[in-house]
Amino acid sequence: MRRNGVSLIVFFMISFGVAGLGAWITDVGPGTWYDQLQKPWFHPPKGVFNPVWILLHFLMAVSGWRIILRRDTAERRYALLFWTIQLALLLLWVWLFFSHHWIGGALLESLGLWFFIGAFVIAAWKVDRVAVVLFLPYWFWITFVALLNLGIWWRN
Repeated sequence: MRRNGVSLIVFFMISFGVAGLGAWITDVGPGTWYDQLQKPWFHPPKGVFNPVWILLHFLMAVSGWRIILRRDTAERRYALLFWTIQLALLLLWVWLFFSHHWIGGALLESLGLWFFIGAFVIAAWKVDRVAVVLFLPYWFWITFVALLNLGIWWRN
């Protein structure tokens, strides 16, 4: 049981470490580059983003943790690989969009992110379906973020 608790803490540290690094490299706020962009009509209020990302990073951590607790199989190893890749791609998206203001590049990169989230879902389905269900809100949110990214690219 202690090993399970330690591994859960490790997954929280990884997921929220990426979130913290992403927040650190993000250029948002009054008067910043992002604030000056023309945004599509479906852009949510600023106060929505932080709570949503906190919840999603929590769910991502629990989902990955549930996978690592399962019996070692090829699907489990692939699911963990895809979990890791998608997290790195999420950070890359933040870096492209918010640090380098490369809206089109971030849009293209979001397709790879979306694909690897899907790859995780497919691989994890045979390992732990609860982990998949926990990951689905993130996949939906990334779909929304990609559409938002497209709208911002189109208007700017």
